[in-house]
Amino acid sequence: MSNETYTNEPTIRPNERILRIREVLYRTGLSRSVFYLHVKDGTFAAPVRIGKRSVGWAEGAVQKWIADQISQPRK
Repeated sequence: MSNETYTNEPTIRPNERILRIREVLYRTGLSRSVFYLHVKDGTFAAPVRIGKRSVGWAEGAVQKWIADQISQPRK
């Protein structure tokens, strides 16, 4: 897994989609609990608040995390 840490302040580029949790889990292949462990320890981007009771993740941050996982040397 990547040793890179993400800031707590997510950045959204113009015309970038905000993905809800189902889409993030589908794209990453992670379970919900493992995904939130990554968010908690800073190895995955923090969520973006999109409503009073809803959050999402910047599509670019999700794509970067996936690319980082692919580029990691295998043990």
